[in-house]
Amino acid sequence: MGSMKTITHDQLKDNLRKGSFNFYYKKVNGDLRKAMGTLDLGRIPSISQPKGGSLLGGQTAYYDLEVGDWRSISSSKEIWTD
Repeated sequence: MGSMKTITHDQLKDNLRKGSFNFYYKKVNGDLRKAMGTLDLGRIPSISQPKGGSLLGGQTAYYDLEVGDWRSISSSKEIWTD
């Protein structure tokens, strides 16, 4: 992906917990998706705070700050950052 650096899902989660984080991944249809997400509860509106549900195995969840909703990425997907 050119000058972008590949990161692991664990690195993604660590960065998302620190605040907003920009990253890229390929969607199911093959399109490259640029996302700005977070796992920092201070940045997530109270109405969208986690309610104790769980994801299917092999998923990394994040709150999409641009869309204003939760999204997830399969752990089989590569993730890049600038």
